[in-house]
Parts: sequence; structure tokens; C-alpha cells
Amino acid sequence: MTPFYRRGHPLPVLLLMLLALRPVSASAAETDSLYHDAARFIHAWNHMLTDIMVDEIRTPCNISRVYAYANIAAYEAASPGFPKCRSLAGQLNGLTSVPRPDPTQTYDWRVAAVTAYRVIGDQLLFKSYRADSLYDANIVEFKAAGVPADVLDRSRTYGEKVARRVIEWVGTDNYSKITAATRYVIPKGRGLWEPTPPDFVDPVDPFWNTIRPFTMTRPDQFRPEPPYKFSTDKHSAFYKDAIEVYQVGKKLNDSLKVIPKFWDCNPIHSHHFGHLNFYTRQISPSGHWIAITAIATKKKDLGMMESLETYTLVSSALADAFISCWTEKYRDNVIRPVTYIKRYIDSTWEPYIQTPPFPEYTSGHSTISAAAATVLTRMVGEMPFQDDTEVYLGTPIRSYHNFMEAAQEAAYSRMLGGIHYRHSNEQGTKNGVEIGEHVVSAIHTRA
Repeated sequence: MTPFYRRGHPLPVLLLMLLALRPVSASAAETDSLYHDAARFIHAWNHMLTDIMVDEIRTPCNISRVYAYANIAAYEAASPGFPKCRSLAGQLNGLTSVPRPDPTQTYDWRVAAVTAYRVIGDQLLFKSYRADSLYDANIVEFKAAGVPADVLDRSRTYGEKVARRVIEWVGTDNYSKITAATRYVIPKGRGLWEPTPPDFVDPVDPFWNTIRPFTMTRPDQFRPEPPYKFSTDKHSAFYKDAIEVYQVGKKLNDSLKVIPKFWDCNPIHSHHFGHLNFYTRQISPSGHWIAITAIATKKKDLGMMESLETYTLVSSALADAFISCWTEKYRDNVIRPVTYIKRYIDSTWEPYIQTPPFPEYTSGHSTISAAAATVLTRMVGEMPFQDDTEVYLGTPIRSYHNFMEAAQEAAYSRMLGGIHYRHSNEQGTKNGVEIGEHVVSAIHTRA
């Protein structure tokens, strides 16, 4: 077969390449073996983003932003080489244009994609140097595979040009104003959130509602039902939600404890032993669903562009779901179970997992998991899978019949862990499904 980076494909080869770019739901693999095999570069770069951000100790919202911009840049850099793929310019808020390649020249779209990842990483990550070896190894492999020097250089230049345009777009999303914002003043009042043990730190990302969404028209476009009215009356909905968390936590057995541990995904976990205090790092909620995206696309045997499409839509949904959820959190400022239960039910009670430092309603895990699961279901269909994302933490592999089952367990895990009320999980899940459906209807990757 004629190498994919050469011009003048024979008509049968061109037809095969066009057929390879059918909808993601198709069961057959892409026909062109080189493009098909190139999916591994996309998986490797998303894995690298995860590793770096675990090391950097970023907040969950911030992490989702990086995944989205990185995958969008790589998608834009590679999509001109695939006739059926559309640019996202004009579809994502604020992205009005993206540089186009010279139609008279030849490009290697693998090179363009990995270069876009590299350039975006240099801009958005503190420890981007950790990806240097991956990029260098990619270039060495492309050279060894016989990619002509002029094609390699031209493709790198184009990938960088696209990434620079995306970086200009990044600069208008209001993040710089958030980092320069004055300290958040925590609202005071009965039933409102307050810093939680063990560290009692300030709330995380209180101004995230001012970040520009990727597909939503405004941060509160999708609003859940209002939280239950705060009450200590034993007949009230709020008290019943709290006492359920308390009772579930008291009855946790070993088989149930696995679930909240598996879905903990707290990027920063503090440990206290007497006067000893230290922190450990682990994968974020977004990182967990990016890993599930890798599991799904590999199992589906998708090629480079189909994988890029999937990562791009999933990461965009994750980012918008965080914006939506954080808008709700700081609008309502609902008290966490650990505070309520210790104050009004049992002062000795402790949640099984550590309560993260931000308001309770709605559940972030529930929202973003449902959004990602909805997008994955639309992109690759319902499929059973084994989630080995947390094996490196000593957590066993868990099996699911489909993505929504995993998302529902993620939501349930927050009540098992003692950090969310049932109503928060249910409304977060409902909100996440709405956001996921919106993302797949708002982003059109195919002509």
C-alpha cells in the first residue's frame, strides 16, 4: 500500500481511506494500517498528560481544562488530512479560525498531532519537560519509518502553528483573571459550607464559574434542581439525606469499601499521624475518565482520528461539566456531610474517604462521570469493559456492563465514602447526562 504521507494515492487507496473515516460506531477497523496504528500516539500523549498533572498536584477543574485544550489542538492539527473531518472552529466558543495547511504540499498528520500536544503542554503544564523524551522518541520513530525530512519539518511547523492559534484562544478564557483574583470570601451562615477536616483549607476554584465554557452558552445553562432546604428536623429531606450517609458509613464492609476507594480520585490526599503530616498524589476524576476513554477506544480498535475525536469530545464534556458543577457548588454553598453529621448527629463519626475542599452540592464526580459516560456511549456504543485505571494504587480491576453503569457507581461511591448526600449524586448525574448530550449535539466532527 502506498505510504499515507505521499501524494497521489491511487484511487482504490483513496477510497479505502475515505471508508476508514466512517462514523465511530462502525465495528470494522480503519483500513489504512499506518493511520490505524497511529492511535497509539494519541493514547501515549493523553497518558503523559495524566502522569505530569498527577505530579503537579493540580485541581480537578484545572486538569479538565488541560485535557480539553490539548486534545482539541491535536485534533485540529491532524483533521485536515482526513477528508470527512471538520474543523471545530466556529463550533467551540471563541474559536473562530484555525490555520489551514497548504493544499499543494505533503504532510504527515501524525507528526502534526504530536507536535500540537507538545506545544500545548509547554504552555499549560509546569513540568512539560517530562514529555520531551516522548516527543523525541516519536520523531526518531517517524524518521526511522522513512518519513522524508521535508515532510517531517513541514508537519512539525504546521502542528506548532495550529497549537499557537489554540494558545491564543486559551488566553481569552478568563483563566488569567481567576489566578489574579482576590481571595474568596467564604459565606457564613447556618447550613452553609465551611472548611472541612483534616486540613480545613480554603475552597478550591471558587471562581471557576467565570471560565468560558467550551460548548455551553453560559456556565449555568444546565441547572439541577435546587438542593434540599437545610434543616435539622428529623422529618426533613435534608436530615434524611444526612442520616443515610451516616448509617451507610457505619455499615461499610470490605466489599463496599473497594468502591469509594476505587473512585476516590482526589488529586491531593493528606495524611496525618500525630505530628506527622504528608501528602500523596493520585489520578484526578478527569484523568480516570480519560483512562476509560483509552480503554474503550483500544477495545473498539479505533484508529488515530476516531480516537482523537473521542478524546476531544470526552475532554470537552468533562471541562464543561466541571464548569457547570462548580457554578452550582458556589451558588448554593451547601454544608458537607462531615460537618453536618459531626455537629447534629454524631461528633465521633468520620467519612471513609477524605472530603475535598469545596461545597457539597452538586457532586462533581457524579456530574463529570455521567457527562463522560454519555459521550462515550454516543461515540463507541454500549460495551462491557474492565477498568484497570487504579491498579497502580493497589486497587483491583473492576468490570462494568457499560459506561453509564460505571458513572452510576462513581456517583454512589461518593455516598459510600461519606462525602455527598444522595440528592447531590442524583442531581449531579442528571445534570451530567444533559451536558454530555449537549456536547455531542454541539460538536460536529464529520462533514
